[in-house]
Amino acid sequence: MPSHDAGTLVYCGACGAPQVRLSEELRQQAEAEALESAATPKAASHSGRSWVWRDAIRFVGLAALVAGGLSLVSLVAAPVLLLAWLWATASPIAVLALFHARSPQVPISTSFGARVGLLCGVTTGFAMLFVDTLGLFLARRLHALGEFDKQMAIVFDQVRANAQAQYGSSADSVTSFTFVPEFHATMFLLLFLGAAMLLIVVTTTLGAFAGSLRAKRG
Repeated sequence: MPSHDAGTLVYCGACGAPQVRLSEELRQQAEAEALESAATPKAASHSGRSWVWRDAIRFVGLAALVAGGLSLVSLVAAPVLLLAWLWATASPIAVLALFHARSPQVPISTSFGARVGLLCGVTTGFAMLFVDTLGLFLARRLHALGEFDKQMAIVFDQVRANAQAQYGSSADSVTSFTFVPEFHATMFLLLFLGAAMLLIVVTTTLGAFAGSLRAKRG
């Protein structure tokens, strides 16, 4: 095969088929186009995922604001706290419904629903914990926890009575901590954190279930 192009076809010496020669410039251009086409789908996919999660996180934040608002109202009307917990529990279903209504072209999978449920549990639980803790702090400062302190005293009196009935005087060294106010606050916060962890488990499960249902419909 000659080393230069004289404008004539070059034929294979074995089979006689015409041969195509590609210049160095055209070869580099083809390689660059191939690399660009290979990188473009990845960039688009990454951008698409960012857009999807940006919208999903907005709806999760909205659910947390609703849970926090209901908890704030419950400081005045205690029965509303039950509504706040019901909303926090069902928030993944509402978030996925809003997300699907906003972006129906985006497929929803079980894993996506589980992640949304996890985020809903964390954000709504934190919002409710923050509001309730702030409410207790302000009530303590304003000396408005008389009824709450009475109920806590009844609970710990029962605990001490049960401990002494079962273990006798040896339980005094343990039950003496129940007289400390800081111990009361710590137990209350631990109880609420345990409820928040249970909420996260439930919302993650519900989110995965709702995601699987929408995946089947899609």
